[in-house]
Amino acid sequence: MYAVIIEKFERIVAENDLLDETVVIRAKPLTPEEAIGTPESEDFPILKGVERLMQAEFAGSFGQAFTDMYGDFEGTLQDVLAMELTNNYRRAIFVEYSIL
Repeated sequence: MYAVIIEKFERIVAENDLLDETVVIRAKPLTPEEAIGTPESEDFPILKGVERLMQAEFAGSFGQAFTDMYGDFEGTLQDVLAMELTNNYRRAIFVEYSIL
């Protein structure tokens, strides 16, 4: 599935000449209520403190991903596309930008 998403994301970035655009991600630790409200079920990793929400901003749009490996990131979209998706931190960065 990642291969299909990567291919489409690469095409969109290239078609819009965005490879060298700088992107910034801040690991934004929201409270569970801020992130998902007050669900009836308590079976969510964020409620147990396992995951955090990372948020990316690009050109006034936002993308978010929950991950158990969170941290800040700054680089170009080319850097994001060149990343090997070998851990949850890198996958979270990729997902945030591919859904913007």
